[in-house]
Amino acid sequence: MPLSASDAPAGSVEFLGEIAHVSYPGGTWRHAVRLGDSLVNVDAPEAFPPGHAVRIRVSHQSLFLFSVASQKAAPPHSSALLEVSEP
Repeated sequence: MPLSASDAPAGSVEFLGEIAHVSYPGGTWRHAVRLGDSLVNVDAPEAFPPGHAVRIRVSHQSLFLFSVASQKAAPPHSSALLEVSEP
């Protein structure tokens, strides 16, 4: 949504970013939004031009949070992820 959008409803989370790229894969506009050093893909019913400042709003119904401390990540290219068992 535009940066000038109204205040977020209670329980939602907002991120401020800048449009890096926009495309139309069909049915919706897909935006690559720069958030700091990261890019996230966001679909919207309208197109925002590259360089445009935007607000990404995630409602509390659609928000899933994961504790980084509780995540045990496998090392990159772990053989355990590629291992195949034979009967």
